[in-house]
Order: sequence, then C-alpha cells, then structure tokens
Amino acid sequence: VGLSEGGIHVVYQDYNRSLVLLRSVPREVIRVLEADVMVRRIWRVGFTSNCRYLIVTFRNVEGRYDTAVYDLMSDTSGRMGTLHDAGRNRRSIDVSPEGNLVLATALDRLYLWDLDTNAQTFVSALVSSDCEYVSVVGCAGELATYREARWDVAHGLLQLDLISNITVTLNLPSASINRVEPSYAFVSQDEAETAAIAFTSRYACLPLISYQTFNHQLVLTNWLAPSELVAVVEDDLDLRGFQALGWSATCRYIAAAIEDANGIRLAVWDVDTGMRQERPISDWVDYATWSTVGDTISVRTDGEQFDWTVSGS
Repeated sequence: VGLSEGGIHVVYQDYNRSLVLLRSVPREVIRVLEADVMVRRIWRVGFTSNCRYLIVTFRNVEGRYDTAVYDLMSDTSGRMGTLHDAGRNRRSIDVSPEGNLVLATALDRLYLWDLDTNAQTFVSALVSSDCEYVSVVGCAGELATYREARWDVAHGLLQLDLISNITVTLNLPSASINRVEPSYAFVSQDEAETAAIAFTSRYACLPLISYQTFNHQLVLTNWLAPSELVAVVEDDLDLRGFQALGWSATCRYIAAAIEDANGIRLAVWDVDTGMRQERPISDWVDYATWSTVGDTISVRTDGEQFDWTVSGS
C-alpha cells in the first residue's frame, strides 16, 4: 500500500461527496471510506505502520481542520472518530511504532488516541497554554505543542519534551502522569554560535513587533511596557493588514505578512539597516517559525508551504 504513482491515494470526490481509496493503475475505487461528507481540502494523509489504520487531516467547509481515523479492516465504512481543530500545526500527529496509539495536537489540548479501544484521552493541563512559550503564528487558546515525543510502548511509557522546558512521562495507554522533570538536551555547535550572536545583537529579540495604523510605522516597543517606543523600523508604510511573524534566531531579522494595494506579501526586515525583502504569498499565514540555526523562516498558508532563507544571512 502506498501513495506513489500506481499505488493507492485518498481522494475526495466532489460530485458525490465521498472520501475514497483510489487505485491509480488501473484507475478504480477500491473502498469508500466515508459517504456524504463535506471536505474543502485534504491536508495530510498517513497509514499507521501496521497498515490497518488510515489517518486523514482535512479542512472542512467551515474552515476547521479535523483529523479522522479510518479502520481499513472494518467491514463498514465511516470514521472511527474525529478530533476537531487538530493536525494543523507542527508536531501535530505522532503515531506509536506499533501503529495503535496516536498523539494529536488540537487547539484545546493534547490527545492520546488508543485505536485498539477507540478511546480518546486528553493529556493534563501540564501541556496546555504553551502559547505563552512558543512563537508560532496560529497558536490560540490553549494549543498544546511539544518538541519531541519518545515512545517506549514495551514498558508502557510515553515521554514528551514540552515547549515549556518540562519533560512529562506518561503511562500508556491511560495517559496518566508517571513523572515530571526539567528537560535536558544537548545544544549543537551551530545552535550555540547562533545563540551567542543573538545574545550580543542590538535588540536580543526582546522588543515587541507592531504596526501603528495612526502613523503608518512599523515599530519595536518595550515588551515590559508596550507603550514605550524602542525603534522605528520603517516609516510611511500604508498597510491594510499586518501579521507579525517574530524574530529570527540571530535576532537580526523580523518578519510579517503584510497587505496593501499590491496584495499580500511576506516581508522580512533587517533591524540593523531597516532594509526590507519580500515575496508574494497566497493568503494570510496559518503557521510560521524561524529556524534555530541561521535565518530561515518556514511558512504555511492555506495554499502553499515553503522555507525562505533571508539573503545576506
């Protein structure tokens, strides 16, 4: 089973509102996964390692990103269940090596889904409210995210390194807490050098980034006292919309999605020189994050996904 040419693909058929498994060569529908379902776009598809379950993240007609699981060994069509507002962001879907446990990030919390029993368990508040710690556009409410998940199913454990620099070890499959401890990780030489550059930079990534509509200025303000001006990055910037996308790892660049009479663009400013670079984008940004080494920004909109390394870095 595969998703390559000549293999099996997940396809949404608009004319009959069905989600199907379609063989490319010869072209034929081999299974109707779900009938009478409204889907705007399929975002991500993946089979579990045992090839029994199919995990599909799609955008529905309401604009929400839902993750559904289908049991391919079942005699009946239809999904096992749904996690709403899940599977859209980074580190959003993780499956155990055996293929029967799914860790899924949703906008309200983190879920552990036991596919053998079809039980969904939300992980405790220790992993919620990570929006306070992570600079990810689209992080709203109590989006729970994590740096890394390590499965030890043989001993019934799942270890999560959280954005808040805490490591939580969970018992499987109950998702109850086994222990909580500080996170420890080795830093690469490149990451250490980047951190040194950031620490000695002009602003050290501390000021807040904002666009002031009343005077058409892109400014940096004091994060402890947002009304206090630190610097004017660009004057005479007549924008219809502005979406700040944070600082680069070196604290030399800031990024934002901007809209004016020429449409929506991704813009990056060198805060030392005030020079701006930009490129067109299809829509407002759903997700954006800077690399931990160098000056590369990863961006996802509703219609595209790309990495952009700022020239001169």
